[in-house]
Amino acid sequence: MSKSRKRNLFFDLDGMKFNTLPAHVAYVNHRYGINTLPEEYIGKNDSFDSVIKRHATDVTLTWEGIYKDLGENFHSSVEWHKDVKPMEDMCEVVPLLSKKYNLYTVTARQKNGQHVVQYLLDKYIPNCIRDIHCSWDYIPGVGFVEVQKKDFIQKTEGENVAFFDDSLKEVKRAQNVITSHLFDPNSSYKDINGMNRIESWKRIGELYL
Repeated sequence: MSKSRKRNLFFDLDGMKFNTLPAHVAYVNHRYGINTLPEEYIGKNDSFDSVIKRHATDVTLTWEGIYKDLGENFHSSVEWHKDVKPMEDMCEVVPLLSKKYNLYTVTARQKNGQHVVQYLLDKYIPNCIRDIHCSWDYIPGVGFVEVQKKDFIQKTEGENVAFFDDSLKEVKRAQNVITSHLFDPNSSYKDINGMNRIESWKRIGELYL
């Protein structure tokens, strides 16, 4: 099957392809002098900035300031990502999927950190991902500008088959435009109805290979 005739699958990055949470927690604890725990960021818990603000002594912290710092100093740092590991079975399933589909990485990270996303993909699943979409871009004098994952998906040429993300918000956004699966390896969302939950990469392979 030629590349142009392959159908499309879209996968999130953090918590979907790679377990970046330990690195994220290590960075924010170092940056803000706090002691947050990984479980505070998992599932239906508070947004990452709410967790940080709850622990930090700096009452002036904002979502924009925290996320701008993450983009500049964590998401853009290969050094902070050198020990990041892939999710279980991801490295086995993705190369097989890439033979059958065009695979896209769609992430809420900022564009200035795309080289780090590419670093992780090249390190663990080289030549498997056709393109990377980073939803956020910081423009000086303007602020953050977002091109949502669902909008990128809708504009992608070809037959779009499925989207996978561990974010309930992103799945809700996209589920009306593409079959969307909530990746839930920790069973954080088992009590939520109306979601196509999927708990492992092995199961993704069973459904789509």
